[in-house]
Amino acid sequence: MKMKRFYVALFSLLAMVAAAGQDAADPMMQEGSQFLREKKYEEAFKRFEKANKARGEKCASCLLRMAYAKMNLQDERAALKLTGRSLEVAANSQERADADALRGEVLLYFAGDNLKKLADAEQAFREASKEDPSAAIFHLKIGVTLIRQSKDEEGKKELQRYLEDKADTPESETVKKWIADPRRLRLNFAPDFTITTLKGETITLSQLAGRVVLLDFWGTWCPPCRASIPELQDMFKKYPSDKMVIISISSDQEEANWKQFVADHKMEWHQYIDLDKHVLKQYNVHAFPTYVLIDREGIIRERISGLEQQQSLGGRLKEPLKKVFASESAAR
Repeated sequence: MKMKRFYVALFSLLAMVAAAGQDAADPMMQEGSQFLREKKYEEAFKRFEKANKARGEKCASCLLRMAYAKMNLQDERAALKLTGRSLEVAANSQERADADALRGEVLLYFAGDNLKKLADAEQAFREASKEDPSAAIFHLKIGVTLIRQSKDEEGKKELQRYLEDKADTPESETVKKWIADPRRLRLNFAPDFTITTLKGETITLSQLAGRVVLLDFWGTWCPPCRASIPELQDMFKKYPSDKMVIISISSDQEEANWKQFVADHKMEWHQYIDLDKHVLKQYNVHAFPTYVLIDREGIIRERISGLEQQQSLGGRLKEPLKKVFASESAAR
């Protein structure tokens, strides 16, 4: 899990520490922080690198931000090296906790099913907790790494410790779900959402449990999206609604044009226009079309982004759909 709020708070704290000694590096730090917010990680890294040099290459907060940029640039080796350098120059317990925490986050980010990396991430978060025992977030992170290692009972205890301090946070309901079903941390469960469709129906993903769900992220402006409509129509006719539900989530901003397009093309399945982009953000959709196939338990089984001319949607989904429905039959 990527605890974005944690890192927003972390970098805010680092900014406050840096502000205590204003210097020539400050503008570079501010520019780098802005680039981080804009997800321009290469530019952010360069600004923090310059700031670190301006501070004698012993700036723990600069190195930490450089590591965060490298993590998001998918450079695990560089990110880990930078967290190590940050730890070396850390001047106090808080800076050491921050360095250990980000090291743990980098390891967790790239771990997948690698038990060695997960164990190393756990140890990094434990070191961070020793440096800052009051930070409940580290119990959450330790719990996550333990459950990812299939140490469910130990992990649930750590998650419970987190809830003792953070029972009313936005994350608490998610944490409670993890405690109830630890598999949610090992399997790719789809984020829940609530939408109101073009026909005025309110739908939540959790209400569709027991049925296969295909999410179609598209736009009327997108040629491959438009080209896939006949195949979506065929699927809608082939699979009854008690077996599979198709939901098209449009990225359009002109609601009237979208409504007219849907009507003209007889798109009779569930239609939703994501004007505030909240579902797009939940599913981290940046390319169109994107299709997400979710099984009857709510686990994402296939994700397809973009389609080439020689690749039909039906062809790409044929095997995943066969597996999903085969597992459904076996479950009975």
